[in-house]
Amino acid sequence: MKSIFKTAVLVIVLLIMPASCIGQAKMFKSVASMPDVTSVYIGPAAMRFAQVSSVLDNDKVAADAVKSIKSLEVISCDETKRIPAVAAQAQKIIDEMKLDVILETRDDGEVCVIYGHISEDNPEYLESLLIVSREDDDEYNLVYINGKININELMDDYR
Repeated sequence: MKSIFKTAVLVIVLLIMPASCIGQAKMFKSVASMPDVTSVYIGPAAMRFAQVSSVLDNDKVAADAVKSIKSLEVISCDETKRIPAVAAQAQKIIDEMKLDVILETRDDGEVCVIYGHISEDNPEYLESLLIVSREDDDEYNLVYINGKININELMDDYR
């Protein structure tokens, strides 16, 4: 019975998702439209479905985290000749976002930078999480989570 309900909810979400995604603000839209770039955008409707799915699986921590996430964008490029242009265009947008560097690692040609904004009003929340990973000029990946993530709730799940 539970799997029938999940399947029905999935079908409904897939039917309404195209209409709900029209006009959604994609932060990295200009990067996603560049040649040799693979992109995925998950809008608010699909994020609501993820919340329902988490509740059905009795995963309260995930349900609470997903509830405050508005959208998710993933950008990927593995064409060596295109990576510098893709990275430059993405960096322009990142600079405009005025996020803080939370973590930066460099190891043998691989760079990973995690950006975010810690709310001044509520420091347990991380807003607008952005992860950028680049491996020399072989691969460029970017993951942008638009919304609020309660750091304490996520950490409680791993303690």
